[in-house]
Amino acid sequence: EFVDDGLKPIGANDYIDLRVNPYLRIYEKRAPAVSRRLTMMQFMIFAMSTTSTALGAFDMPAFIPVALGVGAAFGGIIAYQNLETRLERVNAALVSLSRLMVWWHGLSVIEKRIPGNKTFLVDTMEGIIQLEAGNMVLTAKKGE
Repeated sequence: EFVDDGLKPIGANDYIDLRVNPYLRIYEKRAPAVSRRLTMMQFMIFAMSTTSTALGAFDMPAFIPVALGVGAAFGGIIAYQNLETRLERVNAALVSLSRLMVWWHGLSVIEKRIPGNKTFLVDTMEGIIQLEAGNMVLTAKKGE
């Protein structure tokens, strides 16, 4: 097993094992979690809207603002956590990494040894990570 000490050069296969595959696993775990959270919040907004309609139908107007307020709170959580955009970014990163791996594994052994292909692999991977991390930082600063 290869251990990266951060000093010596590593091969493309070691780079994939040490850098690409862990991020693939991170994004594969993150996407369903964000999707579930967004779906749950959207369902709660729908449920509170339905509840307010039912309260109106059953002549209980005093509780309608409460139901609408709870629904608005869930909408505020979605906006504050930027769930829709986060889900788009994670899915885009996951698709980009998957495409990168399909491209890399489609290369012949000789093509994998070409320095330009190795450079493309590393530059693309690091760009995907920086884009995802940069967007998260921008989102955090925007929320301040």
